[in-house]
Amino acid sequence: MAFGFPARFVESRKYELREEKLPAVVRSAFENLGWHGYTTETNAEFRVSLRSSLLTWGESFSVSLFPGGTIKAESRCVTGLMPQIFDFGVNRQNVDKFFAEVERLIAETQS
Repeated sequence: MAFGFPARFVESRKYELREEKLPAVVRSAFENLGWHGYTTETNAEFRVSLRSSLLTWGESFSVSLFPGGTIKAESRCVTGLMPQIFDFGVNRQNVDKFFAEVERLIAETQS
């Protein structure tokens, strides 16, 4: 369970995949997870708002792509009327789900 203001979880992982293929993998992961309505300013920055639940008022999920095949994912609680400082593990679950889908997609393309 993360504690912070606002509560968030960040993780980076490096993949052995051509850099030009990473944006398509990120888009496919978002779609497969049902995270629709993402925005992107560049081919290396993606954002999507996730729904609220009984545990949080919602999360903002962002992905950044870096040279060398590194993907950084961050899930951050959206603050409502009161700041959310505990996430009850939701942000880590979001990041773990995202990377699991990325790894599944990469394995699928390499087989």
